[in-house]
Parts: sequence; C-alpha cells; structure tokens
Amino acid sequence: MKIKTLLQSSMTLIALFIGLSVSNAQFVATQTSYEGYWAGELTNSNDEDDKAFLVLKIENGQAKRLDYDEEKNDFVESNFGKEMSSLLGNNFSFVWMNQGGIWSETQSHSLSYLNERRLWCLMVRQVTNAQEDEDVPGINDEWNLVYEGGLNYYRSLLALREAFLD
Repeated sequence: MKIKTLLQSSMTLIALFIGLSVSNAQFVATQTSYEGYWAGELTNSNDEDDKAFLVLKIENGQAKRLDYDEEKNDFVESNFGKEMSSLLGNNFSFVWMNQGGIWSETQSHSLSYLNERRLWCLMVRQVTNAQEDEDVPGINDEWNLVYEGGLNYYRSLLALREAFLD
C-alpha cells in the first residue's frame, strides 16, 4: 500500500511539474493584450518582392487601420464602408469592406497572439469588379492577394511615429 501511495504521489508531482513547465511557455491573450498600435511589413504569399506595410490600432477590442498620409507626414485612421472586429483567446480578426463605382473590396486580417510584443498576421485582399471577367465569360472579374508577416507592438501613436516617421 505504501509503495502504491508513493508512486501515485510521484506521478502527481511529475504531472504537475510537466504542466507548469508547458504553461510557462505559452502566452494567453485577453482583450487588453491587444490594446495599442501594431505595425509591420507583410509579404505576398505568391511574390516575395511584393510587400504591404500594415498599421493597426486596437482599442477596446475594436481595430482600425491606419494609413500613412504624405501631406500630413502622419498616420491617419481609415474610414471604410464597414468594419468588424472579433477576438477569442489568442485570435483576433479584423475585416473591412468598401465599394466604389464598379468594384467592391474586402480585406480580412487574421491575427495570432505570439507574445506581448508580436502578432502574426494573415491578410487576404479580395476585389470584385462588376464587369465581365476576361478569362471566364459570364462572371464578374475577381482577384485576390494573400499576405503574411509579423506585427510589432507600439504602446502609443508617439512611439509608432518615432519608429517610422522620425
């Protein structure tokens, strides 16, 4: 009986030790983990020479895209027709939609929380033109691009400006 109890206690301690070791290596995000500015260069999955610079501001669980305005020499918030944000655990999703004369566009950003200073982003850009496709008659012209890369954390707009504008 004594040996059985000793073995059970030893197995419990080993399992506890392994559990603590594994949990220390994992980062678990909460809503406040995403708060701040995130910026980085994304690479087209089909053309490594094609890059896209992305800046997101996340506040209260809602994301906004920031674009660089050359005239103002500053980052300005975008204004799209429809914007949606959603988060669950280590995943954050931001989607915006817009439309013009004959086109409509959707960009979706799937973000993975790597740690308190880094997100991984998969961005899909899809455009549909209300005109016939040149290669496939009878359907609208559609094209898409997929980018991915890391976004670094900046605690404030000032820190973002200092990193990229000064």
